[in-house]
Amino acid sequence: AMASGGCDASVAEGGAAGAEPKTDEASRPMSSSSSESSREESEEGAGEGEGEQDSDGEAREAWIPAHGGLRVIVIGAGVAGLAAARNIRRAGIEVVVLEARDRIGGRIWTDHLGDGTAVDLGAAWLHGCSPQNPLMHLARSMEAKLVETDFDKAETWEALGTADGPPVPSRRIMTDEDWEEAERMFKASKTLCYKEQAQRKRVWPSMPDESLWDGLLKLQSKRFPGFASLDERMRNQVRRLWLEDSEYQYAAPLNDMSFTWWND
Repeated sequence: AMASGGCDASVAEGGAAGAEPKTDEASRPMSSSSSESSREESEEGAGEGEGEQDSDGEAREAWIPAHGGLRVIVIGAGVAGLAAARNIRRAGIEVVVLEARDRIGGRIWTDHLGDGTAVDLGAAWLHGCSPQNPLMHLARSMEAKLVETDFDKAETWEALGTADGPPVPSRRIMTDEDWEEAERMFKASKTLCYKEQAQRKRVWPSMPDESLWDGLLKLQSKRFPGFASLDERMRNQVRRLWLEDSEYQYAAPLNDMSFTWWND
């Protein structure tokens, strides 16, 4: 995660949009606005003047025209859909949000392990803690606990075990030397990938494409001996660095991305 605006922050357990958010306008998307909603809008006086604010400090939308009994359907209960529904309700318009999943939040999804540990399976950071970031205001309005991320103090723990078996709990910490070696192998493989990628683009489409992962498995040079030559632990670490560089950015598995065009 790259910092923007000075710092990054993660939402502590229970604060992510997919993890049982507090009940407010943005977290009641599965039914149309009720008489309670009408009373809220009447009290707030939505649309009575530009620059006025709601109780949570957000400016009301004064540009929405008279609606005359409109009913709006919003497709998707992700952040964009919920925000749209919230603003529509503030304008006094009846709104229904349709969501195909059995949860809200879209790409923001906090799941819980058997011991109750919260794990973010989707978005995990608020990039930038400045007032200009609308997600910061949303988090504060929901009273979500924010924890500043300090990568210089981060520790990485390993779970031991075989690739085809369950993880074995361990308190083994990745040392600086481990990280340096993994980073060196990753950078060497990435340089080799870019060279091979440029060659394939020059002869495209005469050379058939393949998945990014299949292409990476074929790379080999003096500086990068190839994934098959690495021990299982180092191979997993280098692959994890590739996940950070590609899957986390493009929201697709290495096996589904094009080796030739994945970063275009």
